[in-house]
Amino acid sequence: MYRCFVTAVLGFATLFSTGCMLQPLNLAHAPYRRIEFSGYLTAPNVEVSIQAKDPVSGRWQEIDQTESVDFATHATSGVWYLWMKPSVYVPNRYWTPDPKDDELYRAQVRAVSEDGRQLLSFNQEPNLYGDPQEEWSEHGNRMGSVTIFSRHGDF
Repeated sequence: MYRCFVTAVLGFATLFSTGCMLQPLNLAHAPYRRIEFSGYLTAPNVEVSIQAKDPVSGRWQEIDQTESVDFATHATSGVWYLWMKPSVYVPNRYWTPDPKDDELYRAQVRAVSEDGRQLLSFNQEPNLYGDPQEEWSEHGNRMGSVTIFSRHGDF
């Protein structure tokens, strides 16, 4: 079962030459402005920059970093390396009030590999047993970044 899970997850990453970001999903909730970032890359020990968009300047700024592990996960689709940062804090300056709900704040985040490529993300959790191309077609996030939300009381 684990092998099938890993094979399916990593099949998604073959759609992208560098890798992917599986967490956070687009429109995810970040309790107390903290959220997990994770995904897979095609090489070990590759740095991943976790970034948030400054709503004032419009520029992306690094808020944390991690790197892919040095031990491989072997799957029929190739060799893959997990990267993960379990609890990333998104500072206050990156949050803006949500125009549709005065109880929510929103922030734009993304992950970028050390070669400058943005890791692609998802709107919904993909079916890890499904066809990778179909899952990307149905669940892939084409917006270029992920919007996360936090409640007013979390600030």
